[in-house]
Amino acid sequence: MAADQLLHPDYLQGAPFFGRPAADILSTHAAQADASALSLESPVTVLIRTKNDAASIEGLLDDIDQQAFNGEVEVLAVDTESNDGTYAILKAYGATIVSIAQEEFNYPLSLNRGIEAAAHENIFMTVGHANFSNKQTVRAVARALDADAAGVYGPVLPGGNASFWERKLALTVRPHLSKTARAAKYVGGMYGATNAAISKTAWEEIGGFDERFAAGGEDGAMAKKMIEQGYDLARDPLLAVHHSHGLGVIDSLKQLKHWQEIGKPLPFDADALAARRPDMRAKLAQDPTDRH
Repeated sequence: MAADQLLHPDYLQGAPFFGRPAADILSTHAAQADASALSLESPVTVLIRTKNDAASIEGLLDDIDQQAFNGEVEVLAVDTESNDGTYAILKAYGATIVSIAQEEFNYPLSLNRGIEAAAHENIFMTVGHANFSNKQTVRAVARALDADAAGVYGPVLPGGNASFWERKLALTVRPHLSKTARAAKYVGGMYGATNAAISKTAWEEIGGFDERFAAGGEDGAMAKKMIEQGYDLARDPLLAVHHSHGLGVIDSLKQLKHWQEIGKPLPFDADALAARRPDMRAKLAQDPTDRH
């Protein structure tokens, strides 16, 4: 059944005017991908950035295990000094782990370190507090990058911790669930490293993620370079992940302002991050060193 392709349909249930149609559309895409599966598929590295994600990482690893995929999957984590058991969970799972110090952490550096260590050409990037939305995500990554796309990305859906406001705003995502598409020009937010894939060859040719964008925006800068330099950049609804921060109206406005600011390089600032992210404020209250 098509519905069996979804991994977290309950996360969509609370999204008014969006949840049920989104689930139906995503289920249909996933069922079609499953029906056309190949007996052999190109290997994929799933690159996860982690920092004290013990409460959520097992769910993400379970999502990876449930992928309907006939190729090899390498799970590679770039971990920033987790001290809550995240490292042990990843180690027990068999993940490859690249460790970086908190004092050197920034967003593009963590991606570059991970991609450099990746065993495979096709790399899907996400974070330890996200969830896959369906069982065909890894297959969609392999197919898009095998078809000569340099990168591919999907929409972001409400996560298990989504606020009412975030679930309501999910309605804006619906057009991006309809079909796959090629990007003709850059649009803000189109290629977020929470659920985007990249060819390692293209990453090398472009020169990696620009580490001047320490506070974020490195993914958007990469997308701009891909398009400007003539690489194919695709959107596929099967790369949709569930990812929320529990933002209310005020914090959402702060986040929007931040997204506008990171169109240019800025230094990483953990305090500024916590000022707009309630989930980060909660982590810092428990552990002042948790600055990622």
